[in-house]
Amino acid sequence: MKKPLPALVPLLSDDTDLKAAAGVRCDAGIRLVCGESTFRAERGELQITGKGISGIPVFQISSEASRALDEGRRVFAEIDFLPDFTEEMWEKEKSRRLSEDRNCMLGIFFLGLVNRKVLDLLLRKQGIQAEKKASKVDEDTLVSIMRDMRSFKVRVTGTGGFEQAQVTTGGIPLSQTDKDLMSVFCRGLYMSGELLDVDGICGGYNLQWAFTSGWIAGMSAAGERSGGK
Repeated sequence: MKKPLPALVPLLSDDTDLKAAAGVRCDAGIRLVCGESTFRAERGELQITGKGISGIPVFQISSEASRALDEGRRVFAEIDFLPDFTEEMWEKEKSRRLSEDRNCMLGIFFLGLVNRKVLDLLLRKQGIQAEKKASKVDEDTLVSIMRDMRSFKVRVTGTGGFEQAQVTTGGIPLSQTDKDLMSVFCRGLYMSGELLDVDGICGGYNLQWAFTSGWIAGMSAAGERSGGK
C-alpha cells in the first residue's frame, strides 16, 4: 500500500515575505522543482496567501509535492508572473525598460508588468521599496527583479491537511486488484474510489473515477454474491 497523502490541496511555505502579496489572484505559470528535476508545469489563476500558494495550478502539482515532501526532498514552486511573454518578447521588453529614463520610482519603472503587491514582494526580496528611484538601483539589481518576475522561487515546506484536500493520493495499487477491482489477495474484497492509488487533476476526473470504480466494484460484488462468478 502506498501511504495516503493530501492532494488537490494548497501548498505551504515558511517564506514570511509572501504576506506582502497575500490576497493576490493572478494568471501565472508554475513549475514544481526538486533539485534539477521539474515534475510538472501548470498555468492558471494563482492565489497567494500569507501561508503559501493556492489556486487551480497549485492544486494540479500538489500530488507530486506531497509525495516529494514525504520523501524528505527539498521542494520549490517556481512562478512565472508573466506567462504570456515568449523569451524573445521578454528580452525586448527588458531592453526597452532598461533603456528608458530611470528618474522615477521603481513602482513607476515597473508599471504595467505585475500586480503592485507582487512587485512589492519581489522588491522586498531585494531589500528595497517601490518608492525608491530606479536611478538609485544598479542595473544588475533591476535585471534580477525582472528575472524574478519570470522565475520566482517559493520554498514549499508542507501542504494543507486532509481537511483541505479535495482528494487523496496513495492507497492500494491497481496492480493488487483484478479487472473487476477485486483484491488479488482476498477473494470477495472489492475496492473503489480513494481506497485505490488513483488521483487526477481538477476537472471532475476524480468524481468520475469514484462513480466508475464504485459501479465496477459494486456490480462485480453483486454478480459474485448471486453466483455470477
